Amino acid sequence: MKGPFCVFCVLFHSFSGHGNSYKQIQFVKKPCIKYKDFHKKACKHKVSKTHLQCTENAVNFIKVFSNKASTVFDKINTSHKLLIDNNRKKIFPIISSILFCGTQEIALRGKTSNEGNFNSLINFRIEAGDKILQSHLESSPKNSKYISARVQNEIINITGKIILSRITNYLVNSRSFFSILADETADISGTEQLSIGIRYISFESENPAVKEEFLGFVALTDMHAKTVAKSIIHFLRHWS
Repeated sequence: MKGPFCVFCVLFHSFSGHGNSYKQIQFVKKPCIKYKDFHKKACKHKVSKTHLQCTENAVNFIKVFSNKASTVFDKINTSHKLLIDNNRKKIFPIISSILFCGTQEIALRGKTSNEGNFNSLINFRIEAGDKILQSHLESSPKNSKYISARVQNEIINITGKIILSRITNYLVNSRSFFSILADETADISGTEQLSIGIRYISFESENPAVKEEFLGFVALTDMHAKTVAKSIIHFLRHWS
């Protein structure tokens, strides 16, 4: 090496630009070999835009490398996490209201989707001071309020899957004895369906207890014993 380079500019300079980026060749791509003018050229390079930018890049790199500053990816992740947290705060009272209606066996909707116990419960939450829910419903577009009948049904279905998953996981992990309960019934439209439940021994408390849990309905094409047996087996395999 015949002469000195600027370490900051060599490591942190980009040659993709134009104008000033290409003028700062000395100390960057070529060493300074004219020692007669070294002091003058070094002072000029020190105050150049290229050197100042490279120095700033170097300082930022050291901060990030030493965890004293956040990277771009960290900032994006932080922003993404903040967005998720805000969305969870918005939808939590909606899910909680649906679960409350389900737990208390209260119908969610009335004659129309805009009336019923669910909407009344949402309004009650707002009157009680839920500012996050109020802001969400007032500022969100109509298609992203998450209180429509379709969203309610989706939340109910997801909740049902979580409950079934917890029941099956408990039976697998505890290796508890269980039996299958099945009963034929017809819905309001007259469609024959099979109500499937489970009876098992729970060891969650000090005294073991027998519990019964409803698992779901299965539509039946006919009432033959073979069809009923296949429906039960298919349902259990789906959740096993």
